[in-house]
Amino acid sequence: MRRKDASLLLQVRAYIDSNLHRNLPIATLCREFNTNKTSLQEHFRLTAVVRSMLPVASRMEKAEFLLRETDDPVKYIACNAGIEKCTASIRL
Repeated sequence: MRRKDASLLLQVRAYIDSNLHRNLPIATLCREFNTNKTSLQEHFRLTAVVRSMLPVASRMEKAEFLLRETDDPVKYIACNAGIEKCTASIRL
């Protein structure tokens, strides 16, 4: 993978991580990073990242970190991590 492509992936991942509370369809990411859908999807495919799971994985990573590092209630952590149905996360 070219250095430029790797940089784009890091930027997209950082953007997703900082916008976990938002729904981020591929079209939104393409506009934000001035790229096309095919190109963005191919970059993620090359890194073996499942596109639809990236925001979910990022939210779960943030929730896991907050659960380990804070004494906040699970419901608060779920909402803070961007999980839409906060009460459903208690079962996770």
